[in-house]
Amino acid sequence: MDLRKIMWVFFILFFGLDLVFAYYLVANVNLQRTPTDRAGILQEMKRDGIRFQQLSTDQEPGSYVSGADGGTYLNVSSQQLNAHWRTHMEDQVLVATPKQKINLGSSDKAAVQRLQELSQNESQIIQGRQYVYDAEYSQYETEQGDQKNRCIVFVQKVNDQNVFSSKRGQIQFILDAEFNLLSYTQTYIINMTFLRYTSNLLSEEQALMKAYQYNELRRNAKINWGKLGYSSLIDARGERIYIPVWDFSITNSDGEIDRIYVNAINGALMRK
Repeated sequence: MDLRKIMWVFFILFFGLDLVFAYYLVANVNLQRTPTDRAGILQEMKRDGIRFQQLSTDQEPGSYVSGADGGTYLNVSSQQLNAHWRTHMEDQVLVATPKQKINLGSSDKAAVQRLQELSQNESQIIQGRQYVYDAEYSQYETEQGDQKNRCIVFVQKVNDQNVFSSKRGQIQFILDAEFNLLSYTQTYIINMTFLRYTSNLLSEEQALMKAYQYNELRRNAKINWGKLGYSSLIDARGERIYIPVWDFSITNSDGEIDRIYVNAINGALMRK
C-alpha cells in the first residue's frame, strides 16, 4: 500500500471518529445549543476559583494537514547560509552558531525586531519568511530553560491564518543576558497537504470548558494563555498528520505550570 493510500485510510478513520464525537456532543453536551449549560459551566469554573481573561468565542476554519520533517532539506539548504555561521545537524534539527558575536540590542523588543529582520534574509535563516514570532512560547521556553539565557521562539506558518504549535516547525534563538545571539535551532515541515474538508473548529471558550469537564483544571488555577496551532498526531512512513489543537498554559495554586491540549476538531483531550 503506497503512502497516499495509507494517508487516506487514516483520513477515513479520523472522519469516523469525528462523527462519533459529533453525535456525543449533539446528544449529551451540546454547549452551543444550550446557552444555560454554557453559562452554568463558566459559573462553576469561577466558583472553583479558576481565573481567566475574556475567552474568544470565534470559531476559525481548520482541517487535518500532512507534512514531512524537513531535516534533509535544511541540511542541503544550510550551504546557502553565509560564512558567518557554523552549522551541523542533530537528527532533524539544524543547529547554527555565529562565528562572531551578534548583538541584538538592549531589550526583548529590540531583539525580536532584529531577528525579524534577519529572518527575511535567506543567507541568515533558511525560509525565514515562513516563521513568525510567538511571545507566549518565547516566555514559556525561557522560563523552562537554565535561567541564564533567554529564548525567543519563531513558529512556522501553516497558512496566512494558522501556525504550527509543534516543535517540528520552530526556530529557537538562544540569547545571553546582554542580548547576544549565542545560537539558534531550526526545524522545518515540508510537503504540507490539507487532507480533509474545512470545518469550524472549537472556540477558545469551548475548548477550555472541555478541559474543565475532563477535570484537567485544578481549583484556583490561573489560565495564562490559550493558543490555537497545528500539532503532530501520528507518523505514517516519514509523513505526519497534524491537527488543530488548543494549547493552554495553566498556573496551579502551588505555582506549578501545566500545559493542557484539546483537539480543536472534536474536543478530545490530547497528551504530549
